[in-house]
Amino acid sequence: MKTNLFARAAAAVLVAAVAMPVRAIDVCSGGNRAARKVTCIYDGDTGWQHGLE
Repeated sequence: MKTNLFARAAAAVLVAAVAMPVRAIDVCSGGNRAARKVTCIYDGDTGWQHGLE
């Protein structure tokens, strides 16, 4: 009986994790990213998070 309860709990956690919304990271545009404290992707391997490169 414990195995069945564990399986149900694991399935519930999995469903909850998959159902959570995901926020996309914007592509950088404009200048002065540090002052604007933006979070964005500049190119494939460069990004900014809260104004820090």
